Amino acid sequence: MAWFWDNGPNGAQKGSYLPSSLEPADLSEWVRERRRNLPRSRIARTLLGIAFIVGGVFSFLPILGIWMLPLGLVILSVDWPVIRRLRRQAEVNLVRWWKSRQTVGT
Repeated sequence: MAWFWDNGPNGAQKGSYLPSSLEPADLSEWVRERRRNLPRSRIARTLLGIAFIVGGVFSFLPILGIWMLPLGLVILSVDWPVIRRLRRQAEVNLVRWWKSRQTVGT
């Protein structure tokens, strides 16, 4: 885990792997920098997305988790316009909610 954590000058551990600020633009840029390649085949992407969703349903088992549900939906949104539309709407609503919380806090 040495690649994940940096020891600070006081010996405290800080996560250099995570973005320094949590602004939506910074967060999306951070995600884009860690891009992973998906299979080129539409069928393979669909099967992979469905596999992640099924794995998310069985989140009570070790290794599988609820994190697999949104990842499966993102993979399916590459090829399925209905899911892509829902993902974009959720993303816009999330950014609006995030900005409203930022203005209320200041």
